[in-house]
Amino acid sequence: MNLHPLDRKLVRDLWRLRGQVLAIGLVIASGVGLLVMSLTSLEALRDTSAAYYERYRFADVFAQVKRAPESLASRIAAIDGVQTVETRVIRSAVLDVEGFAEPVMESIGLSP
Repeated sequence: MNLHPLDRKLVRDLWRLRGQVLAIGLVIASGVGLLVMSLTSLEALRDTSAAYYERYRFADVFAQVKRAPESLASRIAAIDGVQTVETRVIRSAVLDVEGFAEPVMESIGLSP
């Protein structure tokens, strides 16, 4: 096998530094492995989240208004792509809960 002198020097240098070359290769390989694992986990979480939202009919959009007439619900339901509309009244309440030094603030949802 007839190698160019620079190629022979490269092989000699790599052999002399084989421990460092191996360490660098392992660091790069572990970095690529970590990237692949992270991207795969992220994709699995997105798929699981989408399946959960679809299976339990979880809302894609929430909207909060201060004052709106109940007739607005029928107009929202008429929008293309809207499957269900649920309205409710939310009031804040101060509760005395045993075990807490101060009163607890809680939002209470009341369906009409």
